[in-house]
Amino acid sequence: MRRLVLPCLALCLLSGVAIARFADLPQLLYPSNRTGNNEICLLNADGSASKNLTESKASNTDPAWSPDGSKIAFVSDRNGTRDIYLMDADGKNVKQLTTDKGENRGPAWSPDGKRIAFSSSRDGNYEVYVMDADGKNDKNLTNDEGYDADPAWSPDGKKIAFASLRGGNQGFRLYIMDADGKNVEDLSKTDNQNGYVYPAWSPDGKRLTFALGREIIPSFGRGRRACAFN
Repeated sequence: MRRLVLPCLALCLLSGVAIARFADLPQLLYPSNRTGNNEICLLNADGSASKNLTESKASNTDPAWSPDGSKIAFVSDRNGTRDIYLMDADGKNVKQLTTDKGENRGPAWSPDGKRIAFSSSRDGNYEVYVMDADGKNDKNLTNDEGYDADPAWSPDGKKIAFASLRGGNQGFRLYIMDADGKNVEDLSKTDNQNGYVYPAWSPDGKRLTFALGREIIPSFGRGRRACAFN
C-alpha cells in the first residue's frame, strides 16, 4: 500500500501549511505531540485508525516513507542527539543510521530507495549529506561554510534541491545540484529573509515548490506559505 507524508513543520508546529505530494493515497504519516512529546503516527486518510509508531519518550520528527512504502526514515533524540533512524512501516525493527557528533535532520529518500539525503551539523555547521539506505557510505555533498539544509531529490534522482545561507547571504536562497554535489546552481538569485526553504519537486521534475514565511528559524519555522519556481 502506498502512503502519504505530511510535513513535520505543518503538523508539529501548527504553521497552517501542509503540502502533500501524494494527495490521493489512503494513509497519512505525521508527527504528533498529543502524548507530551513528538511521536510518529499513522492515520487513515478519512481520519480513522490513528496509530503511534514510535511510542518513545524522546522527540521523534521528520518522517519520510521509502519509495516502496516498506520503511520509514525519521529523526529522534532518543540517544541524546538528533539522529536519523529507520523503522519498518509498522514501527518495528528500529535502526539508528547516523552516529556522528552533531545533529541530523530532514531525511529524504532517493527515488530508487537506495540512498537518503539529509542535513547534519557534524562538521560544525549544517551541510547536506547523502548515505546508503542502511546508513553506510555517508558523504558531504555541499562542503560550504554556510547553512545548507532541506534536501529534496528530483523525481529522476539526478538532482537535489536544498536551502542555504551561504556566501554571506542575509537570507535563504534555493539551490539545486547534481546528486553527487557538483554543478551547484542558485535558483533564487536573491536573498530572502522569509524563506526559500523546504523545496519539493513536481512529479515531472519541471517545477519546485518552496515555503516562505514571516521569520527565519533554521531548524523549523512558522507562518509559512507555499510558492513555486519553474
